[in-house]
Amino acid sequence: MQTGENVQALRKILDFMRMGSICLLLIHFYCVCYPAFKYWGFTIGLADRLIFNLTQNISLLSGVDKPKLFCLVYDLTV
Repeated sequence: MQTGENVQALRKILDFMRMGSICLLLIHFYCVCYPAFKYWGFTIGLADRLIFNLTQNISLLSGVDKPKLFCLVYDLTV
């Protein structure tokens, strides 16, 4: 029985969406733990400016719990 859907393509889309939520969590982790990264010397000036401009312009990334909740809900809806 064929449904007309390409199952392999749907799996790739789901993997892409999961990777996006993981990247969002990594950016959030970097911003929250920035003092530790700065102390260890793992910061890059250009990346810092890009990430912090991004987090200031998107209210979803502000705070501690919002990004985690968003990624969890985003993954559960997929």
